[in-house]
Amino acid sequence: MQEVIIMPKTELLEWFQRIEKLEEFQKEATKPKEEFYTTKEAAKLLRMSEVGIRKARREKRLKGVQRNGKSWEFSRSELERFKTRYHRNDSGTAQ
Repeated sequence: MQEVIIMPKTELLEWFQRIEKLEEFQKEATKPKEEFYTTKEAAKLLRMSEVGIRKARREKRLKGVQRNGKSWEFSRSELERFKTRYHRNDSGTAQ
């Protein structure tokens, strides 16, 4: 035998809205957070010198975030963008 719950339509719609909000919140909570790398880590990842990373940032070819008013950090997505835009092959020449 199945159980039946009787409730007003407005209350049922309210429950559906709450469920949708919870599902949206869950999706946001499970999204991977952006990774940030220091200048040294970014240089290693891009196979560049730290001086080259700093120069690219000063020339606005690489966007960074200043932390503690002193050191700079770079997001993974920005490093990937930079890598594809300014890619160099093994001989050191731009493609």
